[in-house]
Amino acid sequence: MNVRIGHEESSAQLYAPEGATGKTIQQFFKKLNCYPQGLFIQKKVRCMRMADNKFDRGYYRLEVKIKNREKHSAVACASYRSDESLYSERDGLVKTFRKHKVKPETFILKPSHAPDWALNRERLWNEVEKIEKHNKAQLVREVLLSVPNELNEQEQSKLIRRFVQNEFVNNGMVADVSIHRDDKNNPHAHVLLTMRSFKENGQWNSKSKRVQKVDSKGNPVFNSKGQRVTVSVKTNDWDKPETLLKWRENWAKELNKTMKENGIDLRFSEKSFEEQGLTKLPLLRLSRQAYYLEKRAKEEALKVGKEYEPVTYFGKQNKLIQEYNALLLEEQSTLEEIQKAQSNIEIKNPEQIKVVNFISNYNNEYPLSNREKEAYSIIRKRAKMDVDFAVARKVFIEVNEGNIKKKLDDMKEKLKAKKHYINDVLKTEYAHDKGYNFSMSVGFKPEYFNDYVSNRIQEYNKLQEDFNKLQSIRNDLLENAKIVLIRETNKVNSVFDYIYHDNIVHDRFTSPTLRYSASQSFIKDGIKAKVNENYKGQKNVEKYYNDLKRTMSLKDKFIEVNNRLVKNLYSYRINDRNINKWVKYELGKNDEINRIPVNISTHSVALEKRELARKMVLSYRSQLDDLFKDVKLKYRLSENISLKDAVEILTGEDVTLNHLYGDKDHIFVKEYDSQSSRYKLLENHKYNQFNDIENPHENNTNIGIEGVATSLFDIIGKADNDNNYYKNKKKKRKIKGKYRTVEDNEIDR
Repeated sequence: MNVRIGHEESSAQLYAPEGATGKTIQQFFKKLNCYPQGLFIQKKVRCMRMADNKFDRGYYRLEVKIKNREKHSAVACASYRSDESLYSERDGLVKTFRKHKVKPETFILKPSHAPDWALNRERLWNEVEKIEKHNKAQLVREVLLSVPNELNEQEQSKLIRRFVQNEFVNNGMVADVSIHRDDKNNPHAHVLLTMRSFKENGQWNSKSKRVQKVDSKGNPVFNSKGQRVTVSVKTNDWDKPETLLKWRENWAKELNKTMKENGIDLRFSEKSFEEQGLTKLPLLRLSRQAYYLEKRAKEEALKVGKEYEPVTYFGKQNKLIQEYNALLLEEQSTLEEIQKAQSNIEIKNPEQIKVVNFISNYNNEYPLSNREKEAYSIIRKRAKMDVDFAVARKVFIEVNEGNIKKKLDDMKEKLKAKKHYINDVLKTEYAHDKGYNFSMSVGFKPEYFNDYVSNRIQEYNKLQEDFNKLQSIRNDLLENAKIVLIRETNKVNSVFDYIYHDNIVHDRFTSPTLRYSASQSFIKDGIKAKVNENYKGQKNVEKYYNDLKRTMSLKDKFIEVNNRLVKNLYSYRINDRNINKWVKYELGKNDEINRIPVNISTHSVALEKRELARKMVLSYRSQLDDLFKDVKLKYRLSENISLKDAVEILTGEDVTLNHLYGDKDHIFVKEYDSQSSRYKLLENHKYNQFNDIENPHENNTNIGIEGVATSLFDIIGKADNDNNYYKNKKKKRKIKGKYRTVEDNEIDR
C-alpha cells in the first residue's frame, strides 16, 4: 500500500513501500531516534475493510450563519472579512479592524439586473441596513467554505467563483467574497449574501408577498364576510432546510469535480461520518486559550527535542481520537485494539463533538471586549482554572455571599458597636464627671481617660479604613464576576438552544442553572433530557444540577443571624463575669490574705468587649426581625406565630434564652450588669437594667442548658485569669539595685 508521509510545517514528501502501515512507519522513525514533530501519515488507498472508498477523504466544511440587526452590523461584518475600513451610516462610525497577516482576496459578484452600486462594498451594506429597518431583521447570510490547500491560489479562486455564481448569484443574491489564507493549512472563504433579491428595475424586492389562499382542491378561500383570504409567502426559498442541503451537496460535487480536473486523489462528501457508514470521529475544536497553550507546548517540545504531548483536556482527547482514527485505517489493527482505543475517548458521540465545537467557536462568533478580557483574567486567577458557567457562578456566589461578605458584615456591626461605645458610654462618662468615676472604676488614673478615649477612636478609624479597603476589593470582584457570569449565561442559553429543539424542554428548563445542567448531561454523558419520557435523562441532569454551588437560602440566613445573636449574648456574659471578678477584687483588695488575683489591664478590655457585645446583640436582633417577616411569607407561617416559635421551627432546637426573642428594648433586663452602680452608663437607663435579678456569677446550682453554659463560661473565665496571673507573676522590677518578682497592682502603686 502506497503511503504519503509529510510534515505539517513542510511541503517535503516521502513515499513508503507497498504494505507499510502507519504503525510501522512510526516505529521506523523512532528506531532512528529522529521522529519528526507534527508528523502526519496520509494513505493513498484505504485498507481492505474500506475497499469501496478508493480515495482519501478531504476535509469538508460548509456552514451557514444569519447576522441580525439586533446584535450585528452588516458594514462591520464586511469590514472585518475584507480588511477594508468602511463607513457605517447607521451609527456614523468608521468600521475598521486589525488587519489579517495575509491580505484577503476579495471580490463581489452580482446578478446582471442588480444596480452597479452593488459592486461598491461600503454602499452595498449601508443600503442593506437602510432597507432592513426592524430591530430583529436579518441583515446578511454568511456561508463559510473550507478550501482544499492542495489547490494553488488561482485554482482556489476559480473554484469559489464558480460555486458562488451558480448557487447564489444566479438565484438573485449579491455575494461579497473574502478568501482568507492566514493559516496555510486552513484556507477558507467567507461569503456574505444579501437577504433580498433585486427587481428587474434595480430596486430591492420584498422578502414576502400576499397571495390568495386556496383549499385542498385549489379553490379560493373566503371569510365569513365574503372577502378573499390571503396568506404571506416568502419570495424566495433561501432559508429552507432543503436549500441548505442542496448547497452542501453541490459544494461537495464542485470540490470533487475540481479534484478530478486537477488529478488529485482526494474526494469530499457533505455527509457526516455516521451517514457515510464510517466510525471515524471528527476532532474537537480548541478554544483560543487551549490553542495557544498547545502551540506553546509544541514549541517547547521542539526546542528540547522531545515528542509533543498535549497539555489541555480537549488536546488530549484529540490525540486519542487521532490514534483511534488511525487504527481504523490500518490493515493489521485488531478489533480489541480498536475497542480499547475507543474506550479511552471520553467524548465518542459525533453529536457531542459538534456541541463542543459550537462552544469553542462561540468566542469567535462573539469576540470578547477588552473589558470582558480583563474580567475573565481576574476571575480565572481567582478560580485557578478555566472559566465556564459553573465556575463563574461559583465565584459570583462566593464574592456576593461568602466569607468576604460575612467578614464585611461583621466589621460593619463592630463599627456600629465601637461607635456606640465611644458616643454613648465614654462621652456620657466624660459629660458626667470628666471620666473620673469611670477611670477609678476600671482601674486606671483619671488623667489617662483622654488617652484611653483617643486610643478607642484610633481603633475605630483603623477598622473603618480596613472596612473601606475590603469593601472596595469586593465591589471590584463583584463587578468582574457579574460581567463574566452574564456572558457565560448567554453562552449557556445558546448551547442549550443548539442541543435541544423540543419546546416542552424549553418551557421546563428556564433557569441558566437547569439549562447548564441539561447541556452538561449531553456533552459529558451523551444523555439528553426529555420531559415526561426518560427517567434516566432527568436523573442525569439532576446529577450536574446538584454539583453547582447553591446560594444561601432564606432559612440558612435566618439561622446564621440567630447563631450570631446567641453568640454575642454569650460574649456579653463572659465579659461581664470577668468584670465581676474585678469587682470582687476591688472589694477585697484590703484583704491581703483572701484577695483574688486579677489582671487589672484586662478589665477595661472586658468592659469594652461587653459593651460591644451588647450593641451587636441589639443589631443582630434587628436583622432577625427583618428576616422574620420574609420567613413567615415564604414558608407560609401563621401571622400570629412568635419569633421564638419560628426560631425553634427553623433550627429544630428548643429555645432556652426566651428573653432574647421578646421585647427588644427589654432584652438586658434579664442580663446582669456587674458594674451598673459603679459608673454612669446611658444604656443602663435606656434598657432599665437596674440589677434587680440575682447575681448569676455567685455560686449557684442552676441546671439545664443555661446552667451548664454558665458553669462553662466560669471555667473559661477562670482559666483566662489564671493564665494572666501566671504571666504577671513572672514580671520583675529593679528595686534598690535588685530585681524581684512583683504583682501588676504593685507596679501601678
